[in-house]
Amino acid sequence: MYGYMNADILFGSDLIESVEAVLRAIEKGHLHERVLLVGRRTNFAMPFPLNEDSEWMFNDRDSADYKMKMMAVRGQLFQLDAQDFFFITRGAWHWNTIPNFVIGRIAYDNWLVDHAFHDGLDRVDITSTAHAVH
Repeated sequence: MYGYMNADILFGSDLIESVEAVLRAIEKGHLHERVLLVGRRTNFAMPFPLNEDSEWMFNDRDSADYKMKMMAVRGQLFQLDAQDFFFITRGAWHWNTIPNFVIGRIAYDNWLVDHAFHDGLDRVDITSTAHAVH
């Protein structure tokens, strides 16, 4: 799979776990080989000033995963019609059928999901299993 995500979003290891679960579902035949994964971000109001003693500083991988989940619990999911990250299986898109979008412009994400639907791709929302904190 390959993907796109906004640069101002943090992910924990649950992103990899979610992608691997989808890949296993493809291998077992529960999903087709052409799959689009999408997800929404959780907005978290980071307290400032942020210094080395802050409870939100990431000191190691284990604390990062825990703190990411706490941020997701305390934050608010962004609007329902926004997809802030995508992953897609190789060869799933017919790139000649996709317009030359400017990434980040309004509604390109909605167009991609709608196009995936009409093009017969399986679509999986991993918002609840891959916490994306903004």
